[in-house]
Amino acid sequence: MIQNKNIGKFCNSIKYGYAVQLYHKQNGDIVYYAGYHDQTDVDSNGKPKRKRIKIGAKSEGITEVRTKRERDALVVALRMGATPSILLNKQRIDVIDFKNLSDQYFNYRIEKDLNQADQKNIKNDQSILKNHLSIFFRCEINSITNLDIEKLKNHKLKELAPKTVNNILTLLLAILNFALEQNLIKYCPKIKKLTGIDNQRERYFNQDEIKLILEKIKDEIILSIFVKLSLSTGGRLETIRAIKLKDINFSDRTISLIDFKGRAAGKNNATYTGFFKQELQDELQNFVKG
Repeated sequence: MIQNKNIGKFCNSIKYGYAVQLYHKQNGDIVYYAGYHDQTDVDSNGKPKRKRIKIGAKSEGITEVRTKRERDALVVALRMGATPSILLNKQRIDVIDFKNLSDQYFNYRIEKDLNQADQKNIKNDQSILKNHLSIFFRCEINSITNLDIEKLKNHKLKELAPKTVNNILTLLLAILNFALEQNLIKYCPKIKKLTGIDNQRERYFNQDEIKLILEKIKDEIILSIFVKLSLSTGGRLETIRAIKLKDINFSDRTISLIDFKGRAAGKNNATYTGFFKQELQDELQNFVKG
């Protein structure tokens, strides 16, 4: 399959040139923009600045012809000293709430060519949004202040670990920076993340706690296998879930494990080896028979 080399780029229309610009999206849709010189906004040399404004997407029924027609009406209105209706409509649309903005932000991330680790990160961030940032959903994005963010941070610190609070603030900053890049806001509030966080695990399960856990789930075969593999290898949830039969070497009691956290951080070799004891080997072999 030949991939469109223009994906993610602005291209001038073959028929109308700079007046109509096309933006090719990853999903095959095309977004049309009108290009024009703004007589009301000049540069340091007194020349009108070149601008473009979104008209709409092909999936919404927008065409090059309609974009050119909208563009011509805009240019005529500017020459007459009037504010074009399309600019007035854009100004009204830009007064959006945080829920609308966050939807746009995640749609932008999802449209990219994502690997499995990226998809997992998106799901995690969507969960953070729903559980911790929904307080801002009805707020207009231009109304969110530094004080609002500090109140959020202090409130979350009463119930969550500092690292988790930093994850919330990181997502909030990413969404607001997206709004800044899209010219939806002119100023991004300052977000001060927590520093000096000790991210070391506080302790391990002791032997009595492990025995208690295993006793409680001894009749749940799959859950029991899952917990024993987790305890043996120290693997995270997604790492244990991703184990396949081909990853298990019964002769030397090792398992090839995927380091999803390392993969998300860009490591080239995001795998490592886990080990299990003889008593788990027999149980595993019985579990995978057939």
